[in-house]
Amino acid sequence: MVFLGAFLAQVAGIEAIIGAFLTGLSLNRLIPRTSALMNRIEFVGNALFIPIFLIGVGMLINYKAFLQDFETIKVGIVMTLTATLAKFLAALVTQKTFRLNADQRRIIFGLSNAQAAATLAAILVGYNIILNQDQIDAALAIGQVVEPIRLLNDSVLNGTILMILITCTHASFAAQKGARNIALSEAGSTDVENTKNDERILIPISDKSNIQELINVSVSMKSKANKSGLYALTIVNTEKSAGAEKKAHALLDTAAIYASATDCQIQKLLRYDLTVSNGIANIVKEQTITDVVLNVSYNNEHVHLGSTIDNLLTKCQANIIIYNALQPLNTIKRNFIIIPQNAEKEVGFPYWIIKLWNLAKSTGVKNLFYGTKDTLQYIQEIYKKHHIDAEFFEFDTFSDFLVLAREIKIDDTIVFILSRKDHPSYIQDMAKVPISLRQYFPQNNYLLFFPLQSGVSDSTSPDYKNPSILEPLERLDDLGKTIANLFKINR
Repeated sequence: MVFLGAFLAQVAGIEAIIGAFLTGLSLNRLIPRTSALMNRIEFVGNALFIPIFLIGVGMLINYKAFLQDFETIKVGIVMTLTATLAKFLAALVTQKTFRLNADQRRIIFGLSNAQAAATLAAILVGYNIILNQDQIDAALAIGQVVEPIRLLNDSVLNGTILMILITCTHASFAAQKGARNIALSEAGSTDVENTKNDERILIPISDKSNIQELINVSVSMKSKANKSGLYALTIVNTEKSAGAEKKAHALLDTAAIYASATDCQIQKLLRYDLTVSNGIANIVKEQTITDVVLNVSYNNEHVHLGSTIDNLLTKCQANIIIYNALQPLNTIKRNFIIIPQNAEKEVGFPYWIIKLWNLAKSTGVKNLFYGTKDTLQYIQEIYKKHHIDAEFFEFDTFSDFLVLAREIKIDDTIVFILSRKDHPSYIQDMAKVPISLRQYFPQNNYLLFFPLQSGVSDSTSPDYKNPSILEPLERLDDLGKTIANLFKINR
């Protein structure tokens, strides 16, 4: 697609890099950050394209020009100072506007100051343009050779490459200094700095058809720093034949292949048990699992949510996430998130928020939040500090969510925040949600979140470093601190 775009741009009479750039823009949102294809693209870019670009830039420069002509050095110095000063002033204005600190300004300046591909492309276009083409054609007609007059001369070309060298070097050090200082300050200010190591996502699998999508959505929702917190689980019924064990190992191997393509390591778990729900519940306790991601048709149990999931909700206090994948995750454009009243009073509120934030950032989709005014206020406060593409709509009739049907399109994911029985945000109509989704939205992906909950299984003392054994927050003031800490460790 990149080569085709470049070729078509040349046919249209513009520079090939413009066509390649437009191709990249059109494909960007279709390739999630954590997908297997992005992993391959980054490898090819780092191993081939970037080294070739750097070598090509180095071969363009005529180093003798710096010794023979002071004009090249003067042009290079003027261009470097102008570009650096302009980027610094832009970073300074941004710092003052958004009330950032000096280290954040250094990162903005460092990430924007480096002049590379776009600058070189613009200069090469100007260098290669011939102004007196009509005179050249007339001279060639009579056999006379005329030297072309270029828009930019050799001094500007060599000075530009000098500017690229200086700005890229300086920008790297500036960004590194700011990033190091921010990392050190955050490490010293948070009380849950080790929580990222406690995020453990369990993916029970029963057949090959849903493995890839379960892993894709799990990788998209997890913390960026969590590289080894994924667990794939298969349950072998102790009453079945040895063939079931062979199939289970094959499923685990397939899951490991898909996970490795996303630059994540998955741990394979095989358990023998009479029932699926008991096997999962015991693994949740043994491995201190924080999130369980299930396919809606797990083990072909379709009655309500399925007996497996119903049992898990009474035995596990971890996040239970049910995913119905009818189309690839990278084709989704919007997430319709429907939130019940009092959702902010649930102990698991911060954790499904961070999962949806990570999902939006990883896939590039837009989050549409529908909830009560009080609940949306909490989410909007998070939105001010951690910006994503999102909109907020007051919606008080959770039980009548079908009024939103005219707004939902085929490439939207419907997300429901549900609750366990007898907890603050629970309403009886939640039991009808899966049936309504299958009846009215048979072609849409959907996610059902059952946030982690205390009091579901035996627990000891509260541990705020491990979300799987959290006790209820006594004051809503603690909610803001918990969310802030979670966003720090999920960057």
